[in-house]
Amino acid sequence: RINAIGWVLRDNADPSGARPLVAYWGGLTAVDEAPHGVVSLTFDDGYDEHHQIAAPALARHSFRGTAYVMPDQIGEPGYMTLEQVRGLRDRFGWDVAAHHFTPFTDFPPAELEAVMRRTRAWLEAHVPGPGARHLAYPLGKQDPITVVPLTRRFFDTARLASAAPETFPPGDAYRLRAMNVTKDTKPDEIRAAVRRAREHREWLILMFHWLVEQPEWITQYAIGDFERVLQA
Repeated sequence: RINAIGWVLRDNADPSGARPLVAYWGGLTAVDEAPHGVVSLTFDDGYDEHHQIAAPALARHSFRGTAYVMPDQIGEPGYMTLEQVRGLRDRFGWDVAAHHFTPFTDFPPAELEAVMRRTRAWLEAHVPGPGARHLAYPLGKQDPITVVPLTRRFFDTARLASAAPETFPPGDAYRLRAMNVTKDTKPDEIRAAVRRAREHREWLILMFHWLVEQPEWITQYAIGDFERVLQA
């Protein structure tokens, strides 16, 4: 029942407006509506409480998650050990996918290719499984000139850090939109997003970072609120 579509373009590179703004579209296609909505629970960075707290909590509800881990941080204080990462996959049935400490937009193009190759190779060597084909952009940062084309070479999907909800199937597998759950996100907000995903047959990707008793940092989320979300 769509009867109008519009685009808004902004150019931050030339505040004076002296240069013309040019945009390109590859096409616009209607797709069949999904039979139902989908909710995915994803966890970034590979903190040790993903194994100790999040995974058992999900298992009590017969849920599975996706852990986007940073290979260089595995075994560091506060992060999962390799044994714990494998436990997510083998004991709890999670997917273990790719992430990185440094935003890909910070790397020169010549270095970025090697970084992506090493990241996927580490997963395939140490935690093989379907998750190795999927990526979460560090800090959600990407660009269409360098990062996205390289990502397409090494991964099947890539997730952003905001801009929920996503369509199902997604409009762009290399810019999957997610709901960033922060310390200020109320369980009722997540419940509302879940209802919307069900009613509109959308894909709600929930992005968690760090579960703690009393959140202080923006990326932390209260364990009690997390339990209430799972109950709902």
